[in-house]
Amino acid sequence: MKLFRLLVPAAVLLAACSPVASGSPESDTPSVEDAVVTEDAGGDGDAIKAPAAAARIVEITVTNFVFTPNRISVKKGDKVTLNLIGKSGIHGISIPGLGISQRIDIGATASVALPTDTAGSFDFKCNVPCGPGHKEMRGTIVIEE
Repeated sequence: MKLFRLLVPAAVLLAACSPVASGSPESDTPSVEDAVVTEDAGGDGDAIKAPAAAARIVEITVTNFVFTPNRISVKKGDKVTLNLIGKSGIHGISIPGLGISQRIDIGATASVALPTDTAGSFDFKCNVPCGPGHKEMRGTIVIEE
């Protein structure tokens, strides 16, 4: 009986910690949500599926009067997400050439998808008046061919 009282909790613990398959028995197989459908090259109605490219995440720390880093280079066509991490002060980021305007509060993280379909150099700045160094709070995003 003592052995039974020891084995039952151990079995429950092991069952609770075991991985659960989501959607298919092989968890390493990409799901439909992880796929990108490409053109139907053969014309037979069956599209080719390939794994979706993971977005590159660029973290930008936002403090009083500084974006760190303040120069970012990416490749044209890449999927890029900017994670803006508010460390001090209330700020914003404006990238007029890319149609981005986002507020960043202290202690918060704001995620913005960076459109990379056009190559070029795009200046950004703080768009929330934040004090004496506000006008110097600037940076550049370069989208390379």
